[in-house]
Amino acid sequence: MKKELMSFYNGVNRKGIDAIKWDAGMMRVGKADLIPLWVADSDYETCPEVKEALIERTKNGTFGYTYTNPNYYKIIANWFKTRHGFNINENHIIITPGVVNALYFLVHSFTKPQDKVVINTPVYNPFYEVVKNNGRVLLENKLVRVEIDDTLFTYKIDFDDLEEKLKEAKMYILCNPHNPVGRCFTYEELDRIVSLCKKYDVILVSDEIHCDLIMEGFKHCSVGNFFDKYENLVICTAPSKTFNVAGLSNSNIIVNCDELYRVFKKVYDDMEIELNVYGYEACKAAYIKGAYWVDLQNRYLTLQREIVYEFVKKHGFKVSKLEATYLMWIDMSKLGLKQDELFKGLIDNGVWVNKGTMYDSSCEGYIRINVACGRRQLLDGLKCIENFIDSLK
Repeated sequence: MKKELMSFYNGVNRKGIDAIKWDAGMMRVGKADLIPLWVADSDYETCPEVKEALIERTKNGTFGYTYTNPNYYKIIANWFKTRHGFNINENHIIITPGVVNALYFLVHSFTKPQDKVVINTPVYNPFYEVVKNNGRVLLENKLVRVEIDDTLFTYKIDFDDLEEKLKEAKMYILCNPHNPVGRCFTYEELDRIVSLCKKYDVILVSDEIHCDLIMEGFKHCSVGNFFDKYENLVICTAPSKTFNVAGLSNSNIIVNCDELYRVFKKVYDDMEIELNVYGYEACKAAYIKGAYWVDLQNRYLTLQREIVYEFVKKHGFKVSKLEATYLMWIDMSKLGLKQDELFKGLIDNGVWVNKGTMYDSSCEGYIRINVACGRRQLLDGLKCIENFIDSLK
């Protein structure tokens, strides 16, 4: 392992700091020694420059109300211009406590009760909730599984079905890169999506929280690359996944349309949500100084991916090709177990994963694992899965 990757390789033990992934989860099942491969945060330290910025801010010793310096918006715009190649109107960025929080209020702000909202399934489970909890009607555009070889599969969008759904929808919530299937949608796919949304006057909201976590050989394409083509586009971003700062509650929502921006900003202004001083400082440091660290992390995650590929191949399972995110979608349905049986068996053998049915009720026998951890943690978790498989023989 190259020296510059050792901080990722070594990982960090997060027990005892009230981490959901390590502490709350263990209490839920009454076990203290589980290997955690669930929850989408990282088990290695954040970028050193982010950590230093937080320490430096702490030295002042005061943590009162903080305002957003206009330079903050320039920092955000520069990151996405430099890293992802699109321009942002700095006056159209709204800071929120989180992306899921923002998705809820985007649905609330831009649709009415009984309006229809499209999502691609399987998908990150809060996508279902932000629609249903707002009293809107959910339309599922199911992703189509495509086999690649004996080990890998991927997913594509069913555009014929998508178009039929968009004809009657008010909003489309896209997950790009996609959680849990790991797709990094191409320019051609996004061009077609944006064109359909424009054709049927559908507001397109793109959750791009994983946009910086791209495997080697792939490139993220944002709906921001289509700002000039269609006005009703919204991008939800955050440094949280990229830099492991989800606990600092800082997200940046980019609203392309003037009118939609005014409506959405009023929602947050009316709630009078104050800025999180640490989230603010972390985001600035990350986007000013952290690009090199993201590149290193992506190199490491690509290596972690290959370990999982080999494991899946060894045991005759299949896994969705990981193009982006640090979340891997494994099909273990050949075991013939119900989802709860599979989950309990893995827990009993010492590893915590996410159930496939969290993301689509039809995905019995699938699991989602998180490879953003130290090498030993990943290997130990995979060994627990192997022990469970062997116990069934």
